[in-house]
Amino acid sequence: MKPYHLIPIPILALAIGLLRQPELERLRQENTRLQPAAPEIRFRSERRPAPRMPLSEPKREEIVGLVRDFRRMADDPGRGGLEPRAHYLAIMELSRRFQKELAGLNREEVMALIETASAGMDPASRSEVTYFFLYAFVEGNPKEALLLGLELGEIPARAEFLILAFNRSIPADPAFAIRTFNKMASDGLSGPIDSVVRPAIYAARARLEPVELISHLLSPEGAEEMLNLHGLHTAIGDHLRNPGEHRAFLAALRTEAAKQPGSPVAADLRNQYIVRLIGKLPAWPHDEAVRLVDAEFTAEEKSKLVYELQMEGDEPGLWADWVAGLEHSGPREHPVGGFIRVWMKQDRAAVRVWLDGQPEGTMRNTAAKNYAMELANTDPAEAADAAMMLPVGRDRSHALAVIRNEWRKKDPSAWSAFAGDRNLKQ
Repeated sequence: MKPYHLIPIPILALAIGLLRQPELERLRQENTRLQPAAPEIRFRSERRPAPRMPLSEPKREEIVGLVRDFRRMADDPGRGGLEPRAHYLAIMELSRRFQKELAGLNREEVMALIETASAGMDPASRSEVTYFFLYAFVEGNPKEALLLGLELGEIPARAEFLILAFNRSIPADPAFAIRTFNKMASDGLSGPIDSVVRPAIYAARARLEPVELISHLLSPEGAEEMLNLHGLHTAIGDHLRNPGEHRAFLAALRTEAAKQPGSPVAADLRNQYIVRLIGKLPAWPHDEAVRLVDAEFTAEEKSKLVYELQMEGDEPGLWADWVAGLEHSGPREHPVGGFIRVWMKQDRAAVRVWLDGQPEGTMRNTAAKNYAMELANTDPAEAADAAMMLPVGRDRSHALAVIRNEWRKKDPSAWSAFAGDRNLKQ
């Protein structure tokens, strides 16, 4: 059999023979035999589908027929006379139809279909059929598929399937996924998937119960877990869906960290999470982003944000106004200068429009100086015009001296005309 590398890996590898497992019935019998020796473990959805008529025999046969068609097409070295792309599209269409048929079923119905479709097959073929059903079922009904995967017991590649099932279930119903994982953990069943699934579960908890999650992470037990929770800050940053959820998480992090001053766990979690969050802020509505930043960012974090902002949204001028309004002290230049240089790389014309609309004062001077100096080499005429916005003094003299040297190299007569009109040093 030739592998079809364009087909999605779970469906290809697990449905048509790249993974092997012992006979399904033997595993189920072994699982039944072991049940009396251990506490009974039950996983049941708390939101079962509404009662409906059971599958009719014609519908059951139709679904089983899709499995046969898929395996026949995948195993056919001649591709049924079709060109490779046409053959691939035909297989994918069968897969979509199959997923659609399973989406409205519950796990008991899917288990019965697996038994029907794999009846009389050798163990390897039973494996292919079982995983073909599981991976199709999880796309349309991840919660039921997760429970089915748990109830099947210790089948080969179980961990890989459960990871996928949790990844699909968390967005669909995070509370359900959290409860299910916690049950697995308490029963000692989460080990094979813990390092992969736990960060995603904790990211879901960051949305639903941020105070409880952070309190746990700052505890001795949680601090120990954090040593192995690589990428948790990324998972949280990606899972929180809107500004309100990010505000709630940061507020919880602030209040819980205050109970443990100097906690390295809290500092590391916050620092890495902020870095992730900064990349998202410019895409938010400006008022929502500023509301979060003003409420929860420290002065140092605001400074980091200034230099990371990428002005690709619809409201860069509003960000410029926010930066210009930041409090600043010390010998270093106000951050509006650095912001102007970054913004100019993306939309110089917009920067000049914003600059022309600013009232005279220290803030406009800082912005105008940076604007002029940034253009001294590439557009000395525009740079000189902006430098004239500066009040007479050291900054203006310095800017014009740099611009004069560059402009003379490019067009000495143009510089002379500009300087003569304004009584500047030639």
